[in-house]
Amino acid sequence: MAVVYNIPLSRLAEYRQHDLIVRTEQPQALLDNIDLGQLQQLAYVQLLSLPANTDCLIHWTPGLAVELVLEQPGTNFPQ
Repeated sequence: MAVVYNIPLSRLAEYRQHDLIVRTEQPQALLDNIDLGQLQQLAYVQLLSLPANTDCLIHWTPGLAVELVLEQPGTNFPQ
């Protein structure tokens, strides 16, 4: 079984040879900091907030899962 590291985007350089889950609050930062060679190492990415603009991720890398982590889902998405 392979180990998958869950890291903040700011620590990406330290884990270049590992399978990763990368987390950030800014979707555009993913595009700015992850190169094509690193995409194969990503299990998925986590957005730690509901930013205003996630459109940059639509065509970034088809098939890569994006998990939205909400601290207060009832507040963010009231019924």
